[in-house]
Amino acid sequence: MKLSEVAQRQAQHLIVFGDPKVGKSELVGELTKYFNLFWFSLDGGHSVLYKLPAAQQEKIRLIVLPDTGDYPIAAETCRKVMKPGAYQVCLQHGKVSCFLCLKEKNPIEEINLHALDLDWIIVWDNLSQLGDSIMNHLTKDKEDTFKPGWDEYMPQGQLLTKFLSGIQHSPQNHICIAHTIEAELEDGKLKVFPLCGTRNYSRGVGKYFDHIVHVDVRNKKHTFGSATTYLLNISTGSRTNVKVEDMKPEEVSLKPFFDIQKKSATAILTEVKGVISK
Repeated sequence: MKLSEVAQRQAQHLIVFGDPKVGKSELVGELTKYFNLFWFSLDGGHSVLYKLPAAQQEKIRLIVLPDTGDYPIAAETCRKVMKPGAYQVCLQHGKVSCFLCLKEKNPIEEINLHALDLDWIIVWDNLSQLGDSIMNHLTKDKEDTFKPGWDEYMPQGQLLTKFLSGIQHSPQNHICIAHTIEAELEDGKLKVFPLCGTRNYSRGVGKYFDHIVHVDVRNKKHTFGSATTYLLNISTGSRTNVKVEDMKPEEVSLKPFFDIQKKSATAILTEVKGVISK
């Protein structure tokens, strides 16, 4: 099949990363001006969303996962709900098919992510916490002082890859929020990447996303970047060449990443041929 006969995928997959408290969740939350958000909160970062106007808050469907070292529920729930199908998640424990809450008829949220259309964006806040949760899940039977080794890091990477691959090929919109980690490149130089799992694994996380957006605070001002050439020591990039660094500070938004033409490649080619024939 020719490229001109294949429709461009409309769903967009972003990762927004930066140090804690630099405005990542707030930036994503502003998308409620245009979209509904299905927000998974793994670390309580959703608290900033209460600053949004009431009308925009109504457009957020929130699932709070009370993830801790002793109760790594994010590792279980996030991986389950990413799979096709409908799931019942209890609001008290953030657990799929929670026996206790089903028995006591406690509040339950029905979730079917694969049924969402492109008016929705699924937000995972945050990916760094998910990596920690998976490791805590893998070592839950160990002593608190246990030092993970290859036998733990390898399955952690495998489980993260399954989750991220699901996002990579998803027909739904996704945004992952993450913290940062500095890793050494082959030439010895240091570069900042989205934190997910180990330092080495974090270096390759960007390949699962269409766009990598960095958020920071410098000289008392918020800064944003998404072009491949934004800063050589920070991992950023956009497959549709969106450059948030070129936007005015008061106009910075993630919406342009979702503004692709909703046309098939064949339709565009037909229009071009029509113009040429005239």
